[in-house]
Amino acid sequence: MFYIEDSKNLRLLVDNSMEFVDAASDGDLLKVKKLLDNGVNPDAQGPKGWTALRKSAVKNKYKITLELLNRGANVDAVNYTGHTALMMACTYGHHEIAALLLFYGANPNLTNCGGRTALMIAASYGYVHVVDTLVNANCRLDIHKTDRNGKSALQMAIDYGHEKVVTVLEAAHVKYSPDGTFKRCRYA
Repeated sequence: MFYIEDSKNLRLLVDNSMEFVDAASDGDLLKVKKLLDNGVNPDAQGPKGWTALRKSAVKNKYKITLELLNRGANVDAVNYTGHTALMMACTYGHHEIAALLLFYGANPNLTNCGGRTALMIAASYGYVHVVDTLVNANCRLDIHKTDRNGKSALQMAIDYGHEKVVTVLEAAHVKYSPDGTFKRCRYA
């Protein structure tokens, strides 16, 4: 419950959150740093649960993503549809952002409301560089995971005719041990 004297502080908090998320989306690194220095939470949310980290992942803003991660942003925070920053980077084909998020500990096996992982999203769009980043960068990746319809990333790539992605995923299946773990890890 908010008291009348708290409404001004609430408005300031909401305004700062919106300004913060917008600055990340716009690529305004100086403004992002200034707002963080002035106490804005790195996980502050805008409309529909958008965080600055997810916006920077969508907009391919590497320096802002790095700054947010260095300032303690939750790498696996989800929005109202269950999407993480890693899933957003994969949706838009941003393999460098995906690699950065994985380096900072993003969980590649989380699923959105549709039951899809970051790998499934990248495979369905045909983003071969993102798929390659995911399968080669993380030893925790469950390449055999399926969505609500029982389809794996490989099956999605086949269904959508993404031959290069199919090749990468078929090679990755060979690298994985029978228990589903990656035999070598670049980041862990």
